Amino acid sequence: MITIKQRVEEELNQRPDLKIILASRFVNISALAREIQPSVEEKLLKSVKLISIILALKRIKKTLSDQDSKIYKSSPSIRIKEDFCEITFSSQDKDIVFEKLKKYIKETDDIIFTKTENEITIIIPKIYLKSLQKITAKPKKIIDNLSIITIKLTEEAFNIPGVFYRFFQSFYTDKITIIEIFSSYTEFSAVVKTKDLFPALTALKKGVNLLKK
Repeated sequence: MITIKQRVEEELNQRPDLKIILASRFVNISALAREIQPSVEEKLLKSVKLISIILALKRIKKTLSDQDSKIYKSSPSIRIKEDFCEITFSSQDKDIVFEKLKKYIKETDDIIFTKTENEITIIIPKIYLKSLQKITAKPKKIIDNLSIITIKLTEEAFNIPGVFYRFFQSFYTDKITIIEIFSSYTEFSAVVKTKDLFPALTALKKGVNLLKK
């Protein structure tokens, strides 16, 4: 027979955001217990006292370490670039597209492209859009008015499960759309619509605060 503690653990595993909240030093355990009480009761098919869920949460909290996922001693550097666009072609047009990109790469470092089996997606300064549209290949999709936010990572970040979730968890609650995400070894970038730039920056800073020691 499943216990209340086991059911609470299942609920936390299904909702990583709540697990992160529980690990925090500033968690309101009573409020968290009230949040999950309906689901716990539904799965157990019986009413459960709030105090029982609170005690289960306290026992689980002892097994969690909020410090294990800290990667920053201070706020990392954040760069913002505006006036970008994204253009996607069929991978069948790769020769035409890459020939054009050779010229741009000589002129600017601000080009990001990815190639999959079916598509080539390029993020490029808006000033190159008209020129890129003149090639014989027809774009599948163009997204205009984009901005790029780049955050410096520490090397230990890559050993922490779910570290990118910490950065982006507020995007869902704040209703911010991420167009693209890409990374190098010690940096990652989020591409967002320019109209969402400042809300996105605020959301990312919330994630940074969760990762500060």
